[in-house]
Amino acid sequence: MTLWPPQVNLLADATSSPLHTSARRAVLTFPTSAGKTLLAQLLVAQHLAVVGTGVCFVAPSHSLCREIRDGLDRRLWALRRFATEDGPLGDRSHAHAPVVVMTPEKLAARLRSDEQALLDEFGLFILDEAHLIDDDTRGWTFETTISRLHALTRATSHRVYLVSAALGGTASVQTWLDMDTSSATTTSTWRGPRRLHATYTAEEDRGSAKTVPPQGRQKLPRTVTPLRGIVRLYVDEGEAVATRSTTLGQVVRAGKSTEKPSRSEQLAPIVRLAARAGSVLTVHATKISAERLAAVLAAGEDERDEVQVLVHLAEQRLGRSHPLISVLRRGIAYHHAALPTDIQAEIEAAVRAGAVHTVCSTTTLTEGINLPVRTVIVCDRGYWDGERFNELIDAAGLMNAAGRAGRAGRETEGWVVVTYEYGATNPRQALRELDRQLDIRSTLNSDGALAELGEYEALIHGTAELVLTNVPPAVDSFLAHCWYLADAANVVNPDDRRVKVLEGIQDTLAWQQLPSSIRARWESLGERVAAAYGASDQAQRRRWARSGARLSANAVLDDVARTAGLACDQLTESQWRDPVAVLTAVLADGRLAQLLELAPDRDSRFKRRRYGATELVPVDTGALVLDWVRGVALADLALTHLAEVETAEDDGYRFEQLSTFLTRICEHHLPFTLGTILGWINEGRTLELCPTLPAHVHYGVATPGGLELMTHGVRSRRLAVAVGTQAASDAIAVEALRPWLADLGPAAWRSTFEAGAAEVADLLQYVHDPTAEIAGSLLDGESVAIAVDFGPGEWSSATELPVGRSTTGEEPRPLVVVGAGGRTVATVRAAEYRHLMVLIDAGFQLLASPVEGTATSPIGELRVRAQLD
Repeated sequence: MTLWPPQVNLLADATSSPLHTSARRAVLTFPTSAGKTLLAQLLVAQHLAVVGTGVCFVAPSHSLCREIRDGLDRRLWALRRFATEDGPLGDRSHAHAPVVVMTPEKLAARLRSDEQALLDEFGLFILDEAHLIDDDTRGWTFETTISRLHALTRATSHRVYLVSAALGGTASVQTWLDMDTSSATTTSTWRGPRRLHATYTAEEDRGSAKTVPPQGRQKLPRTVTPLRGIVRLYVDEGEAVATRSTTLGQVVRAGKSTEKPSRSEQLAPIVRLAARAGSVLTVHATKISAERLAAVLAAGEDERDEVQVLVHLAEQRLGRSHPLISVLRRGIAYHHAALPTDIQAEIEAAVRAGAVHTVCSTTTLTEGINLPVRTVIVCDRGYWDGERFNELIDAAGLMNAAGRAGRAGRETEGWVVVTYEYGATNPRQALRELDRQLDIRSTLNSDGALAELGEYEALIHGTAELVLTNVPPAVDSFLAHCWYLADAANVVNPDDRRVKVLEGIQDTLAWQQLPSSIRARWESLGERVAAAYGASDQAQRRRWARSGARLSANAVLDDVARTAGLACDQLTESQWRDPVAVLTAVLADGRLAQLLELAPDRDSRFKRRRYGATELVPVDTGALVLDWVRGVALADLALTHLAEVETAEDDGYRFEQLSTFLTRICEHHLPFTLGTILGWINEGRTLELCPTLPAHVHYGVATPGGLELMTHGVRSRRLAVAVGTQAASDAIAVEALRPWLADLGPAAWRSTFEAGAAEVADLLQYVHDPTAEIAGSLLDGESVAIAVDFGPGEWSSATELPVGRSTTGEEPRPLVVVGAGGRTVATVRAAEYRHLMVLIDAGFQLLASPVEGTATSPIGELRVRAQLD
């Protein structure tokens, strides 16, 4: 392990090192590629080794949670500890492990559900990407969760650490968290690989413009102007040190009409130039712009043999007509949320392996995923609507994108290119701002929130009651937090409750930033909530406090829970455990429409075509949701339910709209609301109504086996459906799924379930037992019995033979014991694969010797030890 200078300086600091167990609060700001991930891993390992209580690690997305979990696992095996991910939002079954990785929303849900249980389980909370406090949609939940966590642990030994690559304004954050001598605040601007900057602009060479008289049927003369792409290279803050240009084509004007190369055609030359030096990631604000550039780039490339396995896999998942297939054949990909998660993972693996050299992506590939590329080209940050530029990738998103260029330990330097866009910040200025720390602001401290406050004050003018109709979103979220504070106060006296609510409000970052006059207006609303809480039904008040929904939404959820409970009472006992039967009952009689009204309208509507006048197509969303949960393949879902979406000129639009619905409704909105509804229905019942339903809806699987895989790290829904269906057919209980899969092994996974490389890797992760402590025992100098399949090779006279990766076979390569002549003596079985691989990856030599009497049977054991001297 090599530590970078900022890591060494921080950890060695006698006064402010977060390694000190007395450091209960910390704010750590490091730019991307300065080693904040490794630093966080070291903090986790130190806490487990010295303090011994659990660790809660918070990251903003499920993909990043997975990467953090994998990274921690590679560090923690020596301590005989492991990490796991918590389940999706709405799933009330919580993961328990020495380290649990979760999203901010899941942390908020666990805090609301049982504050004391959360504090009993975890002693260290690491909140990554803490600058998301000022995110318009998620910031208030994140801020209030940190505020409540801080308030609950002021007088305890719990540690709360905020980590970010772009966290500015630390003075107000320090005041917010009461940071004093028991705290650490560190900001570093050091980076690992050298980052080089360039801008790219398409400019007309007006000095070379020519007027061409009308020809043939043309009635007007044409002005033909050469269009050139100009790259300017920069070092530090100075002027451009070099300039290169190339011809992009011509701009032809005739009267009011103008013809010129498309945006993608203008960008293609700079991408191809960068690709000569290494892998390229182009970043786009929209899915369609990523797809278009990928198509233009692929048009000039030959097919590549090394990517054909991925092409075959994509054809299986998406169908041969999907537009991704044709670009993949040529070593180019696009990557966005409309693609299935397993296809995204396979594309990422192909980029790392070098099979895909250029990937055109939305921000799905820039939010912390460790994807090594040489050059990042920011192609578009938003769009011009005719009046103003609408920014879709903000400063924090741009900083994350730039961080993918030249990742530490993989590249010595990386290029960041920002392109010119009409109405957007000048590319050179955008590059300068990459190294600027962002001043985070509470979402209550924004012009939009202030306008919504005024709107709601007008709504309640003349009444002392709370109004829960037409509540502006920011106010609605604020009211919900106040209701939660009123419930958490656990007092009877109304004055005491009011005081507790106001104290909770004053614990937020907003109160460090808002002027006193604005604070008073928000506090007045808090007092109203405290009074309304006291006047409400006792059972209702507790339910609303724990739901996490906006306050106005709780009335709708109450009604849905009441009528859905009556409908479910008509089900048989076996149907109560069937997710499809329960979901059918819960969503019937207009209840799905009620739940969809709580989400933005755009998330559940479908357009006939991407451009032109908006024409909606009718889609039976209830049938679509049920087919999703049944495990119907994405291509079949699109063909069955979105058949009226035109595909003649835009085949990807059907999949894009389907993905938007599945991501926003099925993976997030419905699991969250269904988790609340089921919790209310199940109150006081001996037999619970399908408590796993939110997870079934989130992952789109109906079988217990499929759900087991998806909740334990397998990303591929297709694989989970296939394995779950086979396990159900073979009557394999969930408890027996891991050994059953381990006995089948990778070869059978590929032949039976058509598993790809990333899917096999996920199954290898799943079938290993994290509590087995095999790697830790080997590191302690012990020898361990390992199950193997014996091969054709014979054991030589040597007492020990090396264990290592096979030089042949599909990825991930099997672990084998090689004898004389390079013949395979034995292959390590799936259950032990990961335990040994972490040691091999760490550089240890493993040696194997036969257990007496086993080398003559097909399956047996070897004794394995690590060579430690």
